[in-house]
Order: sequence, then C-alpha cells, then structure tokens
Amino acid sequence: MSRSDTGPDDGAPRGTPPSGRGAAVVLGAAVAGLAVVGVVATVEAPPPPWVGTDACPAVGFSSLLEATLSGDTAGVAHVQVCDDEGWCEPPAPDDPDAGAVGVPPERRGHTWLLTLFSSPDRVVLQALDADGAVLAETVRDVEWRRVGGPERCGGPMEGETTWRL
Repeated sequence: MSRSDTGPDDGAPRGTPPSGRGAAVVLGAAVAGLAVVGVVATVEAPPPPWVGTDACPAVGFSSLLEATLSGDTAGVAHVQVCDDEGWCEPPAPDDPDAGAVGVPPERRGHTWLLTLFSSPDRVVLQALDADGAVLAETVRDVEWRRVGGPERCGGPMEGETTWRL
C-alpha cells in the first residue's frame, strides 16, 4: 500500500473507521455534541401569553352533575337537566331537534352522571320514559365545587343532587 492509500497516522486504509485513541476522540466529540443538542432542546418554552396577566384562556369546559334517583324508578329510561327557557341537556334520545348536541348521560344503577356546559345554582330535572314522555319533574338547588381552573377564569365543576320520585 502506498502512503496515500492509508489513513493519517495509523496505517489503516482510507475509509476504515478509526480505532483506539482516535476512535475515543471521535466518540467523545459526538457525545458532547449530542449533550449540547439535548440541553438546547430541553430549554423551557416561554409561558402562555395569559400567564402573569389578568386574561383567561379561551377554553370551553364541562361540568358534571350526579343525580341520584330513589323511589319508583323502574320506568325511567332517561334523565335530563333543563333551564328556565326549556333548553334541556342532554336532549332526549328520540328528540328530532337534538342533532349532535349534548353528551349522553352515564347511568350507574339509580345514579345518572350528566355532563353540562354550565353550572347553574338551580336545575330542573326531568325523568323520561323510553318514549321520551316526562314521568316526573322537579327543581333542585345544586352546590357546585370547582375541580379545575382558577376561580376568576372558571373551570369544570362537580355537583350532586338527590331526587325521590
């Protein structure tokens, strides 16, 4: 082999990976480079624009109302919460105007978990049969407790109520 066919000092052919001390230097430089990249990549992003200001993020949230029914609940197929204007959440399953609005309630025995997009102090509860007919209706006061978000900005709430049919 001529001198031009070998590496700089080790006598190995050109293109052969370095070995020994040269390999350690190359490997050390690569590790150091990755460490610098890792440090740069983990630098914290700046805080959102509303942090440190009086502004609140424009985020929608839902609240959860737990309504426990007692008494004669055998015919109850659906429970909904209505406001003073007659708007009910969630709409009855067979309501032609319901569209995709509302989150279906979750039923756990005699307890209904209703997802609301408000947290009114007073609610109108309706118990419906399988055909959507109102079996009973009541007005209940609800004490809500915050489960997320700062008080000044709002956030998800949870409340409970009981109802004897």
